[in-house]
Formats: sequence, structure tokens, C-alpha cells
Amino acid sequence: MASVPVKERVRVSQNWKLGRCREGILLKWRCSQMPWMQLEGDSLYISQANFILAYQFRPDGASLNRRPLGVFAGHDEDVCHFVLANSHIISAGGDGKIGIHKVHSTFTVKYSAHEQEVNCVDCKGGIIVSGSRDRTAKVRASNATWCIFPVSILIPGNANESISSPVSRYGLWPQADWGSAYTPSRLKTESGPLLSAHCS
Repeated sequence: MASVPVKERVRVSQNWKLGRCREGILLKWRCSQMPWMQLEGDSLYISQANFILAYQFRPDGASLNRRPLGVFAGHDEDVCHFVLANSHIISAGGDGKIGIHKVHSTFTVKYSAHEQEVNCVDCKGGIIVSGSRDRTAKVRASNATWCIFPVSILIPGNANESISSPVSRYGLWPQADWGSAYTPSRLKTESGPLLSAHCS
């Protein structure tokens, strides 16, 4: 809260006191869970168990349509994290897989990415970065047909301090001898599972 200027905090507080803002429950679940959510335009994407639901806001902007706009499945265990990248959803699952879903169709591709659950994933410019409970991070390049190819990454120093944005900080290059049995580079973290990956 310290990063929000005092003037802005006072303005928001006054709006709540004067009734200019209202709070409402959009969705309820029977079981206790903390889903991953992302708001994109007039749609809300929510992970629930092993799939992702897309809900569209009603014209009043204060409530969601009850029926999901889309359902994106493909993981064997819970979806831990997902990001929207152009017209695709890149999802990370408890099954150690990364899923790539087209937003406006039922097309889904799954790739075995890690040995344990994938905690975090990000995508920018065709580069997918993922981190896992197995204490590894992987960087993969994708082409126009979403085929995944491995890339190598050079990270000097401590992997923990540099994993937050490896795509923008360090050069990526293809491995020398391309083939079908390659796996992406692995970055071991020294202090436990990797909890966040971000491309900037």
C-alpha cells in the first residue's frame, strides 16, 4: 500500500464512503480454493481445478454471464498459473506440463515441461519461460505453429536473482545440433522451488 500515493488512497477511501464504489460477489464456489485469475478486456479468465474458464461481463459491467464463454482443458492436475499471450492461453499445471490453448477455438497442445508441478509461466514474443517445484526453470522458443524448440540461456551469477527476466537480460540462441530429442536448458535454483517467472 505504500507504493500508492497518499492523495490516491484518500480519493479511493472517499469514493467508498460516499457510495461511488460498490463491492459485489461475481462467482461463488462450494469448496475453498484460490484460483488464478486474469482480466482481459470484457472477459475474466479463472482457473478452476484442471481447466480454465472464460466469463464475459454483462453490458452493465457489474456482473458476469453465468455460462462460461469458453472452457480450456488439458491438464491432468490443477492449473497452477496461466497467462494470456495474444490469442493464446499458456497454462502451467500440477502435472508438470505446459498447455497452449487458442482462445477462440478448442485447439490445445500439451508439453511435458518439468518433473514436478509447474508453478509459474510467462510468454512474450514467442518465448515461453516456466519454473517448477523441481527447482528448475526452462526457456523454450515457439514458432508460428506453436511447435516448441529448445534454446540455451547463459545466466551469470546466482540463478535466483536473475530468473525473473532472463529473456530480456540475457541472449538466447538455438542449440547447435537441432533434433527431435532435445530438452530446453535447465536452471537450478539453490534455495527451493521457483515461484515466479516473468518476461519483460
